[in-house]
Amino acid sequence: MGHRTGGAEPAEDVRPWLDTIIKGDCIARMEALPAGSVDAIFADPPYNL
Repeated sequence: MGHRTGGAEPAEDVRPWLDTIIKGDCIARMEALPAGSVDAIFADPPYNL
């Protein structure tokens, strides 16, 4: 094992957001999330899912 190369930046800690339901204005709430921390957004689901 050598030392790392490249310019990768450490990721922001996203643990506070894991498995969380966020209620509010969709655009405003998404802008507050750390970049690259979301895999999917399910907004305004129909009933009976």
